[in-house]
Amino acid sequence: MSITPIGWVLIPLGLVLFVLRPRWLYALTIFFVPFSATAVINRGSGDSASGFSPYLFFGFLMLLSECVALVLRFRIRFARPLHKPLYLLIGFVSVCLFSLVMPMLIGGRLQIMDRPSIDYGLVPLQYSLQTVNHALSLIFDALVAAVIAHRSLEVKQFYSTVRIYLVSGIFVCLWGWLQFGCYLAGIPYPAAVFNNNASPYALGYESVLDSLGIVRVSSVALEPSFLSRVLVGMLAICVVAIYRKTSIFSRRFDYIVLALVGSTIAITTASTGYVGIAMLLVLLPFLPSEHSRSKFALVASVFAVLGALVAVYFTIPAVADLLNSQLFNKADAASVLERAVVISNDFQYFLSYPILGIGWDCAPTHDVIVGLLANCGLCGLAAFGLLIGGVMFALRKSSALTVAGVRGGSPPALMLLTLTITCGVYIISGGIEVPDFWMILALSIAAVGIGYNLRQQAAGGTGLMLER
Repeated sequence: MSITPIGWVLIPLGLVLFVLRPRWLYALTIFFVPFSATAVINRGSGDSASGFSPYLFFGFLMLLSECVALVLRFRIRFARPLHKPLYLLIGFVSVCLFSLVMPMLIGGRLQIMDRPSIDYGLVPLQYSLQTVNHALSLIFDALVAAVIAHRSLEVKQFYSTVRIYLVSGIFVCLWGWLQFGCYLAGIPYPAAVFNNNASPYALGYESVLDSLGIVRVSSVALEPSFLSRVLVGMLAICVVAIYRKTSIFSRRFDYIVLALVGSTIAITTASTGYVGIAMLLVLLPFLPSEHSRSKFALVASVFAVLGALVAVYFTIPAVADLLNSQLFNKADAASVLERAVVISNDFQYFLSYPILGIGWDCAPTHDVIVGLLANCGLCGLAAFGLLIGGVMFALRKSSALTVAGVRGGSPPALMLLTLTITCGVYIISGGIEVPDFWMILALSIAAVGIGYNLRQQAAGGTGLMLER
């Protein structure tokens, strides 16, 4: 076990803040959500090496400070608007935790993949310390999500949390452009600063797009696809905020952030990001709007963007080569074969154990649906569907209220599209065991609570203005 250079800075900082300014731990936990390639402490070596991320470190201190506060208050209480989504969250987590009895029941009779790659090895599925670690990680993510949702229940607090997350995104994008600039200038990229996780999967910053011979930007994430998944959610937040005329920073700076995030997604060269942008363009016109003129302008803007993209594709050969290699000719890529192999094996695990799967996070996965079936079975997929479906339904109801003239509905509308895009991206790329998914879910649950208050005020005719 060794402390990384950045760990020598962040660990003392976290301990000082825990004693003197515990509320700052909340902001730092959110800020470090995208930093999946960063570690404050590394342990192990070789294929078994792993890192303890700043998100885990500050999140643990934040939860510890919350526990101290709860002990002093002698009670645990969440606001009533959060009860239903939190019950659904508890239900999903309970099913996932219960599925971890499966490794004990299987007792090594099943051989599973040791990693989600085409050159995987087979290892017997047994109950181990790693299984306990899976359970603790899930509980940790759910608790952090509950705290974020609770602290973002008021409109002002909600936008404060969103700003912290987007400030993190701005830094991540600028660091990604630094990585790209280092490649163009032929100077060494300072990977030791934020790409210091000892995990063998944390070398995404070395990825190169063979068809064009350019670096694939991963910034502070494990690999380019991880970065693009984070940024697609941030892009959706920026687009909806601009469309609903809700300033996160300021009107002009929101456009700057939108351009920065969108351009960074482009240089990741990750098909996940490109598909996420396409989904955003397709789904955005279906958001509720208070004015038909705004809806017409939005549809016209979407067609204008699509037209510009088509023109760029046919006039700039480098762009055409990039899209062909990463999207249109993707079926010939090794990554598609890898995903097909992993998904096929996961589906076989599900067929063997269809009720509870083989245990939460025991099967390596490349998508949400088959991954949940393999890990938690039909029970897990049903619980996840109830959670996401329930949150989306509540967000949709609150978004529709703004069409009827009730103001303050921007948070529900903001998170309705963002959660939809996030789930869509994860269906085609990766499981939900990563912090950015839980961050978006937490904000969505908070928006449900804000929407509940909106409906209560609409029914009571209080006329309160919740808009910023």
